[in-house]
Amino acid sequence: MIRALFIFLFLTSIISCKENKAEKKSISIVDTSEVVKKVMPKVDTLEIAKQNLSLDKITFDFSAKKDNKNKGYININATLSNENIDTVYLYTWTDHGKQYSLHYDTSKFAYFPESIANATYPIVEKISPGGRLSFTASFLFKKEENKIKLDYDFFRIEKQADMEFRNMDFNKTLRFEQHRQKTILYGTEKAIE
Repeated sequence: MIRALFIFLFLTSIISCKENKAEKKSISIVDTSEVVKKVMPKVDTLEIAKQNLSLDKITFDFSAKKDNKNKGYININATLSNENIDTVYLYTWTDHGKQYSLHYDTSKFAYFPESIANATYPIVEKISPGGRLSFTASFLFKKEENKIKLDYDFFRIEKQADMEFRNMDFNKTLRFEQHRQKTILYGTEKAIE
């Protein structure tokens, strides 16, 4: 009876693992531009337009505080602000997309996601004129520091009325990301309280 129960649990876990693998989606960080050029025809225009707003009116700010409950961790409260007269659209991903756009010294800190999902999807966040978009992040000290400098890779786009990223072809999304314009919002070095 115990042997039959063990075999049942073992087979159930194998099936469960295979199902989770099928749902995972990942994007390689390796430079795939040559592969994409061979596989996909040249595209003159991207289906998703980049936005041409003044960067002077889009700001990134944050505060950093040591976590009293978890030694060696820092809690970040970050804010993106829009002082333009138009709404700003930000291309990002579900499951910590905004947090993964933070730039920091990886020799001193490591990003620590509090949860991990099996899948992530592209989404569009919007910041109204005079509005803010706030998010939190946690970092782990690699070595003890009193200050941290964070910058933000702001992936701005034009929002089309009928655009729904979850229904987009994966190759179209990948092509869009590869041709993107990097827009870094520079932050200042701040003391870790």
